[in-house]
Amino acid sequence: MTNIDDILARLSKKTSDKYRIAKDISKDYVPTASLGLNRILGGGLGIGKQSTIWGNESAGKSALCLETIGINQRLGRGCGYIDAEKT
Repeated sequence: MTNIDDILARLSKKTSDKYRIAKDISKDYVPTASLGLNRILGGGLGIGKQSTIWGNESAGKSALCLETIGINQRLGRGCGYIDAEKT
């Protein structure tokens, strides 16, 4: 038995069934402009998910977002972008 099987054996049947269902869900990602970020996120940002990117001023957040949108538009995907400052 693997470690996952050992853990699932200790859980209730309902919980282990939920895990098995969740494991079968396909995960599609859109690549970002950063290869390192793609690697850390396991492929990029999730398709159909809202993503919030925050950080220090002049850290390149908008540039990353706009480049990511450009990459995905070239792949034929639609994207939305909202740039809001903390008020």
